[in-house]
Amino acid sequence: MERLAFMRDFKKCPNLSAGDYRMVRFTRQENLIIKQPLPEAGVVCSNPQRYRRLVERFLEHPQRHTDSWGIEVQTGTYRGQDVFLAAVPMGAGGSGFAFLEMFAAGAVYLVRYGSNDQQVTPQQLRDICIVDEADNLYGLLRGSGEPEASLGRSLFASPVLVEALKAQASRLNYPVKWALCHHLEDYHGFNFPDCAGEAGERVRAHFQALDQGRIKASVCDMETAALLWRAEQFQTHGVTVLQSLIKHRGENTPYDGHYGEIAVEMEQTFGTLILDSLLTVVDRA
Repeated sequence: MERLAFMRDFKKCPNLSAGDYRMVRFTRQENLIIKQPLPEAGVVCSNPQRYRRLVERFLEHPQRHTDSWGIEVQTGTYRGQDVFLAAVPMGAGGSGFAFLEMFAAGAVYLVRYGSNDQQVTPQQLRDICIVDEADNLYGLLRGSGEPEASLGRSLFASPVLVEALKAQASRLNYPVKWALCHHLEDYHGFNFPDCAGEAGERVRAHFQALDQGRIKASVCDMETAALLWRAEQFQTHGVTVLQSLIKHRGENTPYDGHYGEIAVEMEQTFGTLILDSLLTVVDRA
């Protein structure tokens, strides 16, 4: 019965065809951490504090579901619909582990609410960026047995979730931007190449080459490509919505001072957009 949730929306998932070798059949029996069923719709963050603020603001009747090895999950309702909110580890390895177990536990629609790992300006702090494509994922794909020729390839967000976010943003009158997300392994080497010597310059040169000849705007993070890969494997749905935070050199964290106040304020906007979009998708299922 657990596989029914995965196969119900097969026709809506364009990344795989029937019998594709990438389709996986993991269930909760193989899970190490998430042993209880999950609702179909969920929001995941890599920032535990953001996740906890979202639980406080949006989740009705919250119940702790999982809290182990860096994965926190709370279930509850949003406007009467069963949903879950979760915090997952940073990076492709840890987050990819969590995404696999969530899909195996019954999740069908996962929206990652994260932040752009490129440096931004204060004028961008109210930007809402929807990622409909990711690339540059190598380690997790290789570890999952992907052929060498397919490493780093484009991975696509669920068109069902993309359209739901687009429609809901229009209803709420939220302007959004669209972007390709380059997977990032070395945050510090990428953002501060002067501290990493020749290695840092090679990292920056690699990302410049990824953007060469592209018209589409690009962003970077460390988890989106892993989410889209796991969704492809399970024939389920994943998408990322990114916030802009000030992640510059200095003594302040992105949540300190005036810029931090804007960051926390914008969580209400992001949470409303994401959860309202999920409701429209689950209602149609």
